[in-house]
Amino acid sequence: MFEVEILRNIRESFGGDEALVFWQTVTHLGDAGLVWIALGLFLLCFPGFRRIGSTIDIALFSGFLICNVLLKPMVDRLRPCELHAEDLFMVCPTDPSFPSGHTTASFAAAVAFGIFHPKWGMGLLTLAVLIAWSRMYLFVHWPSDVAVGILVGTVSAAAAAAFTKSVFEERLGL
Repeated sequence: MFEVEILRNIRESFGGDEALVFWQTVTHLGDAGLVWIALGLFLLCFPGFRRIGSTIDIALFSGFLICNVLLKPMVDRLRPCELHAEDLFMVCPTDPSFPSGHTTASFAAAVAFGIFHPKWGMGLLTLAVLIAWSRMYLFVHWPSDVAVGILVGTVSAAAAAAFTKSVFEERLGL
């Protein structure tokens, strides 16, 4: 399978004993979207950042619905770690593989933030890319899972930004 070769090439190119700890740490930053949820909620506390916080939270929620409620159960794809246990560096998640929820949440939040603050958003986007990459390095997602997670997260962010724009500008006069 072509995707297995991509995963093994990622592992070989970005491997090593020190790399494993790095990639495991990075992947856990995306667990349950908690870092991103916390960012969105934190920004809601400050009047000048409420629209950004709202956009992040809406993007995360819509990404969750599309990814975890709709696509994962519908596609019900096995993870690479289920088919290639010899390549596993961590406990294999039990939910379906497609699409990557870590990637969806990371891109939803990072893109939503970046729409309002592109310079600061680049740092968050870098973290989102690292989280997505870690999912492939650790053999818990296929490259196509990650690609669709990027797409779902980005579309969720764009839709959330359009929604909050209409709410904040038209209804609140901002």
